[in-house]
Amino acid sequence: MELNIMFLRNADRFRGVELDALRSSIEAVNARLKRYTHSLQANRSNEERQVSVRRIRHVEENEMSLLKASLEKLSVVNSENAKKVKVVESALKGREIGT
Repeated sequence: MELNIMFLRNADRFRGVELDALRSSIEAVNARLKRYTHSLQANRSNEERQVSVRRIRHVEENEMSLLKASLEKLSVVNSENAKKVKVVESALKGREIGT
């Protein structure tokens, strides 16, 4: 009978140790899960920032291209206007000489 009681006490103690180990393992897994989900959220917000920066850069590049194209067009218009001014000036000079 005493052997049975000792066995049951040892079994209870062993069960307690196993339960403590199980609880500890569950806590460790929960902590790892929290760290993992936190790192996922941090990565997601980092990726969102990077996408925003890429969009801004893309918009800036598009705006820069539009500005360059506009500058080229203005340069052409300016050259054409300079030619027209020279034509008008020479016509005015011709009138002045003829008068």
